[in-house]
Amino acid sequence: VALVRSAPLVLLVNSATPRMLASIPGARHVAVGVQHTLAQDSRGRVFGWGSNGNMRLGAGDTIGPGLTTATAPYATLFTGVLGLAAGSDHTVAISANGSVVGAGYAWHGQLGTGGQTSAATPIAAGTP
Repeated sequence: VALVRSAPLVLLVNSATPRMLASIPGARHVAVGVQHTLAQDSRGRVFGWGSNGNMRLGAGDTIGPGLTTATAPYATLFTGVLGLAAGSDHTVAISANGSVVGAGYAWHGQLGTGGQTSAATPIAAGTP
């Protein structure tokens, strides 16, 4: 995965050479999980695509493949984000106000809620 200043997001997908899949204007940060990818833009929005198994995209649904093609519009999953990370089955982000939010599988406490309840949409850490 490569980000080039003033250039569109370029992704390497099942290819020996990078190729353009789609443009996310102002892309600043990319996080890659096992089966999903996230990109954060300069406005603090997070976009995601790939598998939505275990609700890892935080898109609000509980099953389905998520957004898997370059032609599908990317969903804005989180807003007001300063940084993000992708685990194998979850996504976590820190917001401008310092709160940490996450979505996806939480059987081992990955979302920081103090429990093991998975979340289909972003939930604040420390919220059981």
